[in-house]
Amino acid sequence: MTGTPRQARGAVSAVFFLNGLIFGSWAARIPAVRDHVGLSDGELGIALACGAIGSIVAMPIAGGRAARIGSRRATRVALALISLAVAVVALAPSLPVLCALMLFMGAAMGSCDVTMNAHGVEVERRYERPILAAFHAAFSIGGLAGGALGALAAAVDLDVRIHLAVVGALVAVVGLTWSRRFLGGDADAVGHAQRISSDGSARRRSSAAAVRSLRSASASGWRSPSRLRGSPASRAWASGCRASCRSSSGRRAACRA
Repeated sequence: MTGTPRQARGAVSAVFFLNGLIFGSWAARIPAVRDHVGLSDGELGIALACGAIGSIVAMPIAGGRAARIGSRRATRVALALISLAVAVVALAPSLPVLCALMLFMGAAMGSCDVTMNAHGVEVERRYERPILAAFHAAFSIGGLAGGALGALAAAVDLDVRIHLAVVGALVAVVGLTWSRRFLGGDADAVGHAQRISSDGSARRRSSAAAVRSLRSASASGWRSPSRLRGSPASRAWASGCRASCRSSSGRRAACRA
């Protein structure tokens, strides 16, 4: 099943929103994950850095794969992986396991970032007018919604493992259903033989995306959760909102590049 440009626009907006929802939900529950695993401030920083590393490594790979098979298939695979990653990250019993799961989640987030933007660009090309900013707005709204859900979950003392598992399942069901309305599978595929970076533009976009990934990862933990004052709910809300806003600004900067 493929969609018209109008249907694809709605589907891409939904995927951006769900990506933001995952990001905001995760960022809001970082304090809970930290307490669950029993990490110090330094150990938490190491875990968050693993997420950034995973994104940086995966982004160029995801871009190349999207160019070969089309951003439709690549985005659906990345969305499934990010749903799985957020569902299992809070299950980590120790720092080494959390670092491994953060590498996985960072790679999934970075891959989805690249592929959903690639499909958004193709939809924008079909529209023949600027609409990419609307997709990024959907991400920001999703981030705020995720932060609000995280604050509510913390307020009612919902186990972070249950909360993130529910978010992952919800995103998988809704996202994989809506993304069936993307444009045709090979709408933006260029094939194995064509060098997608022959003019250097793909390389510049990959570099900008890597910078945005670093900013997004640092946004999740630029201040230790132990230094955020207030109730668990208020700390979760503040953490999720700051992460969403910082990530959104980095996302816009990467697209301008």
